[in-house]
Amino acid sequence: MILHFTIPFLCALAFPAGAYLLKRALESGRGPWGVLIVANLAVTAAFVPPLFWIRPGFPPPDLLYQPFVCGVFFFAGQAAAYRSFTGDLSVAVPAQGSKVLWIALFAWIFLDQPAGWKIWAAAILAMPAFYFLRERPPGKAESRKLFATLGLATLAAVLLAALDTGIQAWSRSWNLWVFGFWTFLFQGIFSLSLWLFPAGRKMFAWSRETWKPALAGSAVMAAISLGLVWAISASGKAAWVNVLFSARVLAGVLFVWMWGRALGIREAGRSGSGRILANHLAGAAFMMTAIALVLL
Repeated sequence: MILHFTIPFLCALAFPAGAYLLKRALESGRGPWGVLIVANLAVTAAFVPPLFWIRPGFPPPDLLYQPFVCGVFFFAGQAAAYRSFTGDLSVAVPAQGSKVLWIALFAWIFLDQPAGWKIWAAAILAMPAFYFLRERPPGKAESRKLFATLGLATLAAVLLAALDTGIQAWSRSWNLWVFGFWTFLFQGIFSLSLWLFPAGRKMFAWSRETWKPALAGSAVMAAISLGLVWAISASGKAAWVNVLFSARVLAGVLFVWMWGRALGIREAGRSGSGRILANHLAGAAFMMTAIALVLL
């Protein structure tokens, strides 16, 4: 049971480092699709080693639709998320944080699993936390780009919430690692389809300066996927795990404060202002209250 608490927290602490590395790759890789291919294939590879110990047979064909559907959700959710990152991150990150509310809603509707007042309260408290912890105060962004980023980030949150709900609903009737392997094998195949488009083939022209952060960040995100899939399947509480994982936003703020200037992160220069500091402290208070509700 202790691991059900610690694994999502460890994933949350690792997330800012992985996101920073992938953002570097996105900025130098001339578009999100090459980075998406590498990151998704890394997740596929992460679920291969456990199969050497399990030695599973071929799963029943009538059940293969379950990991196939989860693979579709993951691939489409990742594509929407990475595309939203090319816009304003101060809009994209809070909108993707709405995932905790969607998971609670999906579990209630499709799994007949009431979340309980603590999970609903924690999910609702996480919303102002994401708002205050975004990278900078609201500005006068171009409305078309702003709404495009908001729409893509919200779509990513819905699709990834559907993925977690599917893992919670189906993985326990499988071996967890077998279900994970087939889910991420399918999404890896979908990811390879991006090579059919010129934007996906740009990765073949990457320099070493792009490959290094892309591979390192993908390895971190693959480890996070392993941890979250295990925690959701083992606990059977996707909403609970995701509220704990929401600490990644607070961890991201601390990451920028502590290492932002040394790493050349643009947002680090803004984080010292009094207004942003007050916003971050307010967001931290909301986030820690939400997490405390889940832990009590």
